[in-house]
Amino acid sequence: MTPTFLPDRLRPRPVRRRRRRVVAPVALVAGLAVLPLWRVDSVEVRPCPGVPSQVLDALGDLEGEPVWAIDLDDVRRRLEVWPAVAGVEVRLELPGRLLVRMRPHRIAGSVRVGRGWRGVTADGGWAGPLPGPVAPIVDGRADGPDERRRALAAARRLESATGREVLMARAVTPSDLEVRLAPTADDPLGLVARVAPRETAAERWWSEQVAAGRPPSRWADLRWDDRLVVGGPA
Repeated sequence: MTPTFLPDRLRPRPVRRRRRRVVAPVALVAGLAVLPLWRVDSVEVRPCPGVPSQVLDALGDLEGEPVWAIDLDDVRRRLEVWPAVAGVEVRLELPGRLLVRMRPHRIAGSVRVGRGWRGVTADGGWAGPLPGPVAPIVDGRADGPDERRRALAAARRLESATGREVLMARAVTPSDLEVRLAPTADDPLGLVARVAPRETAAERWWSEQVAAGRPPSRWADLRWDDRLVVGGPA
């Protein structure tokens, strides 16, 4: 009843192995034959503001193109060069749907450029054209990304501390910034403050007074820890 084992050289090879060796080349040849016929059936684009319509039309022209001829990374790079675009997702979904999604930058403020407006990101970079101004407006000598970034940082700091919207912020010098707070029903003229890049003791006290509805003046210089200068109408 003990089974007899044959040496490896005398054992018959399984038929399924032979079948796999035959089917694989056939499938490969069939795939290569069908590949030129595989084309993009539809292109779905989810744009963001600031991307020209000509660019969107060019994406639509990819419909009907062979799938193997479309470089997804190249499409992504060509869209990311636009200032309004923060990121791009390009994905091919079977059987032939090309999906393009653009993620816009988060607008932190705006700058007047000629007769129009351009968005500004929190790091001072450009975020594409805007139909109108978005507060805070970055003005004055804030013509570089570092100046715009410092002005926006000061605006966010004052908004958080006072609870009031900042309409305008500008970098006068690297250590001197001016911020204009929006008017309210009790203060129709608004407030103007000169601040340093960092929060000082004077700014902290002044912000607490404004948040409590007791602004000591309409103009204040808050750039020092041991001194506070107040004035009349800005």
